[in-house]
Amino acid sequence: MTDGSANIHGRVLENLLDGVMVIERGGAVTVFNAAAARILGAAPDEVLGRSFAELFVPHAELEEFTELVLSTVTGEAGGGRQVVTLYPGGEARSLSVATSYIRQTVGEASAPAALIAVFSDITELRELRETELRMAKAVEAQHGELQAAYRQIEERNETLDRTLKKVQAARIGATALASVCSWLPARMCGSRSTASTSRFSTARRIRR
Repeated sequence: MTDGSANIHGRVLENLLDGVMVIERGGAVTVFNAAAARILGAAPDEVLGRSFAELFVPHAELEEFTELVLSTVTGEAGGGRQVVTLYPGGEARSLSVATSYIRQTVGEASAPAALIAVFSDITELRELRETELRMAKAVEAQHGELQAAYRQIEERNETLDRTLKKVQAARIGATALASVCSWLPARMCGSRSTASTSRFSTARRIRR
């Protein structure tokens, strides 16, 4: 790699938003960019060339991150991506950490030469996701309430429809009766009414 290429790579590394750290087999940190310094709260000139364990193990607020890196270095955990929680200043921060090995080939054999850890602060993303989930649950609950209200309206509409049909049937019956009486002799349609009136008048005379 030429000096120009190394300079470009260095600039790219320093402008990444993700933290990048490389730990060689002996445990020394050989790469620690500006984002890593910001996320972990350690200056690059205090970290580079020093032992990872010596630097980070004493910090209880970085315990989950430290354990993940050390378990990967010792081979207890393979490379991959995990989410850990840091507590810088007592405030919980979520960190997405991806670890992988830089392998070195000697002859026909290949062995891990260094560990690279790439990590980013996803606290805001997780909070947004949790907010979305809460909102989704609230919307679901409101949707259930709306469905229940809609069912009640449907039931009331069905009851009203049945009542209207009964009223309509009664009106049709009354109209039909009126039509029949219009062409029948008055004494036939009014016989019951006349008889009732006569009985009522007789009863009044008896009382008197």
